[in-house]
Amino acid sequence: MAKKNLKTAGKLKKAVTGAVLTAAVASSAFWMVKRNQPISPLPSYEVQEVIDGDTFITTEKQHIRLRDANAPDKGNCGYQEAKAELEQLVMGEPVYLLVKYHDQYRLYAEVYTPSGEVNELMVKSGWARYDRSQKQNLIDARQHAQDNLLGIYGQCIATEPETTNCVIKGNINTKTSEKIYYFPGCIPYNRTVVEKDQGEAWFCSEAEAKTAGYRKALTCFGKSWPASTLR
Repeated sequence: MAKKNLKTAGKLKKAVTGAVLTAAVASSAFWMVKRNQPISPLPSYEVQEVIDGDTFITTEKQHIRLRDANAPDKGNCGYQEAKAELEQLVMGEPVYLLVKYHDQYRLYAEVYTPSGEVNELMVKSGWARYDRSQKQNLIDARQHAQDNLLGIYGQCIATEPETTNCVIKGNINTKTSEKIYYFPGCIPYNRTVVEKDQGEAWFCSEAEAKTAGYRKALTCFGKSWPASTLR
């Protein structure tokens, strides 16, 4: 995620860590539970503003980031849809937080409403990614979204070109952030996936890709596009 202009997170009433969260059915009250015994009720918060599909601000001016759920940044495919999905889940609802850690910008939390875990619901909707393998509920939610082509999996990710003339695939290396483009004849063009929710893009010409900051893949072996100019 790109850094947002957020205040430091030092005023949370209770930064709850290392506890299990449960809800009393009758009252929808959330409690911290340890060894199957309720410890204390968990305070609820109201959401003042949703920034995007994984970040919101409470009325106490706390900036909350959904832990392990990564939604598209502003300007990327799915940003508006993800934001609207999170708004639907948290606006006007009591919000409960299990804060895991924080940085100078925000609190990273598992977020709950009486409807369930918001992090999981966002991943299940397909408008937020879970790119790890530790949490089975989020793995299952991701699989549901992928199997049903929901959210970004149906609208923002593709191996086939959107138009017949724009076949160049722009990829961003997840480790180095280097931007590389591929066209038919480059290896491994056919297996390359364009993930527009991650900022990747399709291009109609090499010049367009270079202007956007991409370089030609070394596996193009000196070839050029279109195919009529291949050496």
